[in-house]
Amino acid sequence: MNPTLTKIITDFRRGQDRAVATIRDDLKWKLPPSNRDWVFLCGTEGYHHIKVQNGIRIYTHGYGVELRYPDLVIDFDWGELGEGTGFDTWRLWNHCERNERFLDACTHDLIKHWVTEACDAGELVRDRLLCYRPFERHTKTSEQYKSCEATGDNVSS
Repeated sequence: MNPTLTKIITDFRRGQDRAVATIRDDLKWKLPPSNRDWVFLCGTEGYHHIKVQNGIRIYTHGYGVELRYPDLVIDFDWGELGEGTGFDTWRLWNHCERNERFLDACTHDLIKHWVTEACDAGELVRDRLLCYRPFERHTKTSEQYKSCEATGDNVSS
């Protein structure tokens, strides 16, 4: 895999893990068992009405959420099985642009090319909407597992 793409994905995933922990621990929101359930939770729990909570700016959208911390903007979609570990070309580029990271080393077109190469080489895997590192496909983030271990419940509870 392209070394710059590896760094971008690692940085993005660190932000996702932070966001999942924030959603679960600080905001006390339910984690979705699927991307479609996220849409349902946003409606039934009123998440789409919340714009700021605990000093964090929040924008829920479709299958995803954007959190704006003082030092980070992270925007991601939940996976088909509720994974908080997926990404697409646009989200990676958006992460670079919004957080002013790696801009000297990449463009949207380069990221798109690198992701395609990595998928073709089996270094990343795709589902219908998102890409994943192979060891993270069909898994929850380490932050989502913490909520399972702590309660023994399903991550959506």
